[in-house]
Amino acid sequence: VAAIDAAKQVVVAGAFLFSASAIERALLAASQRGVRVYLLVASEHRLLGEPKADSEFDQRMFAEHKLMLDRLAGWVYVRTAEDWHAKAVLIDDGEAGAGFLLTANLTTDALTRNEELMVVLNAEERAQLRDIARWALWGAAQHEVLVPGKLEPVAALPGLAVPNPRGTLVATLRERGSLHEAMLEVIGSARREIMVSSFGWDAAHPVVTALCEQARTGCRVTVLARERAASVPALLALRRAGAQVLLFRWLHAK
Repeated sequence: VAAIDAAKQVVVAGAFLFSASAIERALLAASQRGVRVYLLVASEHRLLGEPKADSEFDQRMFAEHKLMLDRLAGWVYVRTAEDWHAKAVLIDDGEAGAGFLLTANLTTDALTRNEELMVVLNAEERAQLRDIARWALWGAAQHEVLVPGKLEPVAALPGLAVPNPRGTLVATLRERGSLHEAMLEVIGSARREIMVSSFGWDAAHPVVTALCEQARTGCRVTVLARERAASVPALLALRRAGAQVLLFRWLHAK
């Protein structure tokens, strides 16, 4: 909120879900003082398809999300993309700007209750993220909200190439990039200690297999997880391999 309040030119915010009243007020105030404000969220049909049982979201959040988009319509340029899941905020350009990459959705519960993480980005990382956000807004989005209650279809700008992030920022952008490969590389390079945190766990996932292998070889593996029935088989496998497994009620950090 402090960074948005200090914005002079542009704010770009992206999240799977948006329902944080403090951030809503900050975005509206920025727009009303002449700052260009863009918001990218997941598409409505994707949200409504989110399972109710054992989910990180509930129907109350979905309802708040849609009402908030209606209130922002006309002030904030809202676009939706069905495969957008990243959480990020970019403020202005250049050295005077600011940038944040989060595990938290832009919801009140995520930002005040959950165990979450936020990384403050340096200038080089902000430039990498800006390229991704530009492509997502103008190349990957399928709808926009210009008036309350109405999703209008949009087409990608012609000639807009999918970015190829290089450096510290790793991204999965359709056919480019792989978070999977990057994680396996980091896990495989560990010699003494690995700490890993995730909302969800799958016993058959190659990352879980790699963590078990490292734990069995003597590497100290610490696992942070949310208490979820669906995660128990993977967490038991990690524990049997020698990892320390710590459970939290509201953990959402990855």
